[in-house]
Amino acid sequence: MADESKSWDILWSTKKCEQHSETPFSEMKTDERCNHCKYHASENLHNEFHPREIYGSLRFANEILGDSEEYPFLAISPEADCDRILEWIEKKWHFEKPNLIVSILGGGKKSASIDPNLKEYITNGIKASINNKSWLITNGLNSDWLSRNVSNSLHDKNWSIESKIRTKCIAFTSLGAVDLHQNIYRQQFRGIREYRYKVRAKPEKGLSVLNPNHNAFLLVDSGKYGFSDDMYNIQARFHQSIKLKESLSSKLQAPIVVLLVGGSLNHLDVVIAALNDGIPVIVCESTGGCASVIAFAMQNFVLSEEQVKCFSTENHADILGFINKAFNPSELVFQVEEIFVKLYKCLNSSIKVFEKSSFKESRSLDFEIFQSILQSYSCFWDPLEMTLLWNRADIADSSVLPSVEMKSHRKANKFMLHCIKEHKIDFLKLFLESGFIMKNFLTVETLVDLYNHAAKTSSVFGWILMKRRKVETHDNTFSLEDFTRVIRELTGSKTSSNVSSEGTQLDDFADDLNRTFDFPFVKLAIWSVLANNMEMALFFWSKAKESILLGLILSKLWRSLSHRLWPGEDVYVPQFHANAKLFEDLSVELLETCYSLDRSLARNVVRNKSFIWANSNSLEVAFESGCKNFLATPCAQAEIESQWKNNMLCSLPLTVWRLLNPLAISNVEVMSTQETECEIDIETPHESAKQEDYSANIDCEFFPLEQDSVSTMNSIANFLRKARIFYTAPITKFVTHSLSYILLLALHSCMLLNFEQYWVQYVEYGIILLVVSYSIEEVRQLVTTNRPWKLKLQGYLKSEWNLLDITYLSLIYISFVLGKYDVNHISLLIQGLIAILLWTRMLRMYHSVVFLGPLWLTIRKMFKEMMIFLTIFWIFLIAYGISASAFAKEEISNLSLFEVLQLIALSPLLTASAPTNCFNYDIYSTTSDLQQTVHAWHLALFILVANVLVLNLLIAIFEHIYYGVKQNSTIEWKYEMYALCEEYTDRTTLPPPLSTMETIFKLFMGLFKESSSEDTRTKSYLEKLQIFESYCLAKYLVKKNAKISQKQLFESLRNFSNEELGLVSILHRTGARLRQDLRSGATQPKI
Repeated sequence: MADESKSWDILWSTKKCEQHSETPFSEMKTDERCNHCKYHASENLHNEFHPREIYGSLRFANEILGDSEEYPFLAISPEADCDRILEWIEKKWHFEKPNLIVSILGGGKKSASIDPNLKEYITNGIKASINNKSWLITNGLNSDWLSRNVSNSLHDKNWSIESKIRTKCIAFTSLGAVDLHQNIYRQQFRGIREYRYKVRAKPEKGLSVLNPNHNAFLLVDSGKYGFSDDMYNIQARFHQSIKLKESLSSKLQAPIVVLLVGGSLNHLDVVIAALNDGIPVIVCESTGGCASVIAFAMQNFVLSEEQVKCFSTENHADILGFINKAFNPSELVFQVEEIFVKLYKCLNSSIKVFEKSSFKESRSLDFEIFQSILQSYSCFWDPLEMTLLWNRADIADSSVLPSVEMKSHRKANKFMLHCIKEHKIDFLKLFLESGFIMKNFLTVETLVDLYNHAAKTSSVFGWILMKRRKVETHDNTFSLEDFTRVIRELTGSKTSSNVSSEGTQLDDFADDLNRTFDFPFVKLAIWSVLANNMEMALFFWSKAKESILLGLILSKLWRSLSHRLWPGEDVYVPQFHANAKLFEDLSVELLETCYSLDRSLARNVVRNKSFIWANSNSLEVAFESGCKNFLATPCAQAEIESQWKNNMLCSLPLTVWRLLNPLAISNVEVMSTQETECEIDIETPHESAKQEDYSANIDCEFFPLEQDSVSTMNSIANFLRKARIFYTAPITKFVTHSLSYILLLALHSCMLLNFEQYWVQYVEYGIILLVVSYSIEEVRQLVTTNRPWKLKLQGYLKSEWNLLDITYLSLIYISFVLGKYDVNHISLLIQGLIAILLWTRMLRMYHSVVFLGPLWLTIRKMFKEMMIFLTIFWIFLIAYGISASAFAKEEISNLSLFEVLQLIALSPLLTASAPTNCFNYDIYSTTSDLQQTVHAWHLALFILVANVLVLNLLIAIFEHIYYGVKQNSTIEWKYEMYALCEEYTDRTTLPPPLSTMETIFKLFMGLFKESSSEDTRTKSYLEKLQIFESYCLAKYLVKKNAKISQKQLFESLRNFSNEELGLVSILHRTGARLRQDLRSGATQPKI
């Protein structure tokens, strides 16, 4: 520790007081003594060595809001080594390496002569140039308008917390100019390193208080009051040490720019030193002082014969007059010629002047700062890398990329990876517009790197990966198999997003880390969701192919993530649900745009299987994701209706008639299913684009077969083809299976009612045959689903109708077994329960009817609320039953337990429904008259509460729920309608019990016939569909951006002041009058 403290002695002066070494201490005046001698009046101390080790932390006092946090400070000697100062900042203050340093010179107390708008513009320009991991160096005094405004603006509430933490504002000033610096000396000599600094409203004359919005303070201790020349000398050397060089001597060296605003003559020396060291300097015109003098000199020069900038005699006189106006005459004694020499150096340097006209032309100061840095440091740093660190895509677009080709840039892939990890969307857009090829960039190795980065930055994704990891690694990274497993679980499919365009799973890519993907934006969009970055997901979604399907996939991922949050992160649930809803709305709006342009192509978009997602189409993904609004769109409903009717023009009654009369099948009109290789005319879309149908009814277009082709067909072959289409249609299967179920229901009811006793045995045989057939059908439905067994069971048990089927089929088997063992009383009870379930199952047929399906869904939604109400209502019933039993305690003691429970639970219910007829008063006949009177009032009170309050409350609740649920019941019914269509598409053509033979036949054929997995779709047609979808996406985004711009315009107009609105109205009336005069033919319109 001793060696370490000794190594820092170079920061402080260890010599005697040279200022007064020749003057006796007793003859010195108090104001002439140095700080140490003044506050330690000792002749020995004056003549001895005394190192000034002053460092510690400042805490700004605030009696109202409380003291601020502690900020480090360091008092340094004018002769201190600046490299050691940087080392102190790194090791003691733990500041990380900056990517930009802006050193502000000048400012001053007198700012009344500066335009207020110019001051605000300079402040905002400096703030715009500061980004994460940047340093801002000011004089740190509260009396300086520039230091005060800039430091206060960095603590704006609109700044992110990360920006406030990583952006450092450092004060570099003279210790002798700080108010109450004497107290700092006293505390330091007492060994106290923490000082509570109080900002006084009226500081000592000639001094100024420190600004509390700085992160650190470098105080130059020259032993004098006020500012000294030593401070400007060490400031110039500090800039030189910071400057980025080829050979770095300090880890904190970074690009630095000097900004001069106003300033004194001493600042001119700092500027000249910066120019000599190759540090870019920007001078702000019209800010007074040194900056105005330099700006005026840079604008008034002539070229000599050697093409060297110089001043003519007239320029010399003008500049001299300007210098006399800018500075006090006392400051110019014996310095005029020296000032002109320094101005000559500025004239022939690369100094930049930020003119006042730039403010009027809306040119940004931050743009000038970055431009000067790029020109000065391009030989040390890659310009594109600097703009990335600054997060300034506009600078890269205007100054870097025009001279750089992203395709051939040696660090292009590295920069792109950095942009994706740091979520820099502006640079991503810029790189893609500059010709960067994402397909060549995204390899398997890069994707694994991105997923590992997301696992570290996203706590949700990382926690899910930790639970699903199977193999531990030494570097705590995850493998491609881990990511694949998690994505499969989140998407709820067997292969899902892990399938590439060639249909190969990501598991097969593990051995080929350099393999690329055909759809890189799809992979990156999924990565963005898992990384919990909504903006990146939206960006990659807008660039990907098949955006409709991808939006549904991302919506599903957001919903899955919201259900897998670990305790403590439930706050993310509303955000994840909102993100899922946003992507669903994007897919819905994009589909509506496609449907308005060309209905036929839009239906093909949702119908065709996708290459990017496990060979599924948009309807299947929307159903698995729970995107009900998507399935309720006119385009999706038209396609669902087409699949439900197997491209036939028919209705439910007409289907029943054709089943009864097979000859009517010849009149079926069938839509042509052949894909037409039509050209997509973007300029003149399909005529159907002019017709918009937003009704809730299902809209479908049917096209009869061409008469020429029909006439050439054999009538029998045509009839057989139509018969195959008719009998394989889901609507036909629904009718035949429903008739079979009605037969089962009728047979079971006849068995319970004992019609024709000698038929019961045959009825039982028929029921057993149907039940076995239905059981085989349920097993086939579960087994044939192309999903993992866990997901098969989850999907199967998710439907309440499947649960109902399992229940009544199991009870039928149990009842028959009990009947064989002569347990008839239990068997009859089970048979009665089976009858209730079978009749309840009849409600399934409501789904196929437009006006009955939403009604049943409304009742089902109300059932949950009804159960909640019944729990409250039964409390009143049981309370009354128990309290009423107190009036007949002796008679109840003679009853059995079952009769007591019946009396307590059922009697109050019967009393509430029919109190005069259903309730038995015999048990109260032996009680006294007083008890009977009290019981009568007790009964009246119960009837009042039960009938008048509770039941009417139930009616009111149901009415409110009914109208609330009815609004969404149509959307719910359309969602259920797709499930019904998919269910009966997979059902057998023959109804039970004949379906068993068809199932056995298909099983036998499947054993000996290889399944054909060849894709019959033409590649050219699919490419045209993708082009059509991309065109619709571009048109949708343009329309959406126009709406956003219009909304922002309305908001800005709403914020206009009354004077501005008055001016706008005057201009509007003037323009209208001018147009009227021009139309009337007036040669000179009167305004």
